[in-house]
Amino acid sequence: MTFGQMIDNGTFDDLSDWLNNLTPKQRLEAIRSLNKSQQRKLYQHCANSAPLSTAYYCGEVGEEVIHEGKNSLPAFTEFQKRFVKLEDGRVVGYNHGSTMGLIGPGYFVLKETAQNPDWIEHGSVVVDYYEQLPTNTPVPAHWPKIKGNHQGLQMFVYNNMHDFMRRVSDHVSIGAAFKKGKSIDSYFLLCRQ
Repeated sequence: MTFGQMIDNGTFDDLSDWLNNLTPKQRLEAIRSLNKSQQRKLYQHCANSAPLSTAYYCGEVGEEVIHEGKNSLPAFTEFQKRFVKLEDGRVVGYNHGSTMGLIGPGYFVLKETAQNPDWIEHGSVVVDYYEQLPTNTPVPAHWPKIKGNHQGLQMFVYNNMHDFMRRVSDHVSIGAAFKKGKSIDSYFLLCRQ
């Protein structure tokens, strides 16, 4: 049975173990096979999954960790979210993909939702595009120039947005995008390299 068939048939009981037992290549193929309806069902199913922490997405201070992504948009569905832990303990990152040159990198700060009671119901971790990173933030040298999400074309994609994350398995998480506090019915899966 494929990942999509398991979701369509409501076979969620062993989904995490099934994903954990795949090779990294098979896991990536599995997440890239899902359509929007399947992603929506999976996000809803994971409402009570074990909580995530910011540590799930990053490594040691200064180490870049890449999560391959697949979103539910009609085009440009494959991307990466790249994360790094700063010396002050914050985890920051950006979106890397084919549209980055046009719409910008979409820098964000990763936060645990326990600090905001209004966020907890959506997921245990939030990708926060509201918080603007200073241009001198010590990100890896090969990352793109830091640019605020309230300017240029990226304003139409990342400004006023939160991505709420839920655990699927040891390597896979699922997110839902919210603009100005409201769901925009857009989902994505991340698979840690």
